[in-house]
Amino acid sequence: MQAFWAAKESEYEQIMVSTMHVISIETTPDIICKVIDEFVAESMNQVGYCSLMHQLKLYQTSFEGTIFAD
Repeated sequence: MQAFWAAKESEYEQIMVSTMHVISIETTPDIICKVIDEFVAESMNQVGYCSLMHQLKLYQTSFEGTIFAD
């Protein structure tokens, strides 16, 4: 993903300049969605999964039941 970021960095910098370094869901949702969609597509292309779309469990443990985890 580093090569993808390096290739897109100047484009992302231009986006930030054009929005005066302010983006928000209320004013620029299209920009946010475009960047996330590009990241997800590239991640799926390179490694076959994306942590924004898939739940990953990277360790084994046992949690005692609480209101947060059963």
